[in-house]
Amino acid sequence: MDELDLLKKHWKKETDLPKISKDEIGKIIHKKSSSVVKWIFIISIIELLLGIILSFFINSDDKSTADLIDKNAFLSFIDKFSYALYIVIIYFIYKFYTMYKKISVEDNTTKLTENIMQTRKVVRHYMLFNVITFFVMCVSVSWVVIQNQVYNQGFSQHHVSTIQFVIIYGIMFFIIAIMTVIFWFVYKLIYGFFLRKLKRNYDELKKNEA
Repeated sequence: MDELDLLKKHWKKETDLPKISKDEIGKIIHKKSSSVVKWIFIISIIELLLGIILSFFINSDDKSTADLIDKNAFLSFIDKFSYALYIVIIYFIYKFYTMYKKISVEDNTTKLTENIMQTRKVVRHYMLFNVITFFVMCVSVSWVVIQNQVYNQGFSQHHVSTIQFVIIYGIMFFIIAIMTVIFWFVYKLIYGFFLRKLKRNYDELKKNEA
């Protein structure tokens, strides 16, 4: 239970307690909002670092994957393109930082509500970008790997039929879709928690203005 909830609880129980002013309520919401955005910023950095570490271990430990990337032009493009994605993620992290700084120093209630809504918008775009990127990258890489392992190496030897190819690709797509849903659920669990807090702070500010 946060500061604002505790105050409201005491107001209901104690009729003789002095009610705090709108300015004091605004300061509490301001402090809470700043803390929420700070945590969004921190978690996004941790997420980026984990992605870099995971990518490093995959590229360094799996020699067969590295060889396949070197031999396949499309996989080589995807590998290089993945570095560009880091630039986009860093841009989002920078946006989180700037929004945190804005909310931290903002005294005007109207501006604060605008910054809260803008932050929620940026977070939703960040979530959507990462989930779509995850899905597209997984489908693209899996498609090429399956073609290399099954089509190029297995078709002439095992007489793999077209129907079998369709089944293999269908299973691949289904597995990736499930993984993407899980990925989205984890994002909703983590970032959705902070988005709800920001929405609640926004509603409290609007109510405080009335």
